[in-house]
Amino acid sequence: METAFQEKMASQVEPHWARGKISRFTGSKGLSIRYGYFQSQAIEKGTLVLLPGQGEWMEKYAELVYDFNSEGYSVAILDHRGQGASDREYPKKRTSHVECFDDFVEDVHIFVLEELAPNSQKPFYLFGHSMGGAIAVGYLEAHPGIFKKVILNAPMLGIKAPVINDAVSSSVAQVLGRLPLIQHLRAPGARPFAKPEDFLRSETTHCKERFKYSLDYLEKHPHLAIDPAGATFRFGKEAYQFVHKIMSDHLIRKVNVPALLFQAPGDTFVDNKAQEQFAKTAPDCQLLPLDHPRFQPFHELFFEVDEIRQRVLEKSLEFLNDAP
Repeated sequence: METAFQEKMASQVEPHWARGKISRFTGSKGLSIRYGYFQSQAIEKGTLVLLPGQGEWMEKYAELVYDFNSEGYSVAILDHRGQGASDREYPKKRTSHVECFDDFVEDVHIFVLEELAPNSQKPFYLFGHSMGGAIAVGYLEAHPGIFKKVILNAPMLGIKAPVINDAVSSSVAQVLGRLPLIQHLRAPGARPFAKPEDFLRSETTHCKERFKYSLDYLEKHPHLAIDPAGATFRFGKEAYQFVHKIMSDHLIRKVNVPALLFQAPGDTFVDNKAQEQFAKTAPDCQLLPLDHPRFQPFHELFFEVDEIRQRVLEKSLEFLNDAP
């Protein structure tokens, strides 16, 4: 498997990524946001806007971009503010920070209006992983009528507290995140990157090859690195407030496009019960837990072992290709 993955990346994925367009736009409050656009060379079926998770950078998704492009979907992907090569509001090393979570949504909207809509093939589809899934839901609630369907991959619709129980963690984060002398400090709970031989400790994937590939990329591009779950108190406060807001029943019912929600049974980052609540409340949402006979798949389903990843990809393509 390792040889096949490395060969695919070296001979197909990396050359394909190099042919894409990497550019920037001015997002909310004047921050420069990096994005990539990759046009499908097959007969175009539409454009997928891909929103990564907390601490991620867009090159991490090169394999997935290649796969969607191969099936006729052009892909646009963003580095969220505060991560990747986009501007950072508070440049604390290897740490996520944002002054207001709604700015993530506004960045996406500016991108859609100024970069995507004038230049890209419709229909438009939305894809969000983890924190990107929460941003996708917030976007659909605030700006209906733009995207035809949405794929939510282990979305952050509830947060699993890394240190104490969820309710206490939420209360503490919302208090400390307001204090001027505290809010920019790094909150406890950050997880260091595991070594390749200890990759299961990361609880992100069971695929050593994909995990190592990401680590190797960060070693070559250390300015992109943010520690898993590494964030300021202000980021934590904003995250909890944002999730509480978008998960109110009256807003969930505004997500009136077909939604496919992939759930990772072994997830230790986000709350699966919140995902189930969303799926029950949204007008048209299919919840799909990814089971496995030998282990519980972890949070990063599109970076899992081939037998899991291929199922997720096939279900995604079936969902996108089906007429509404």
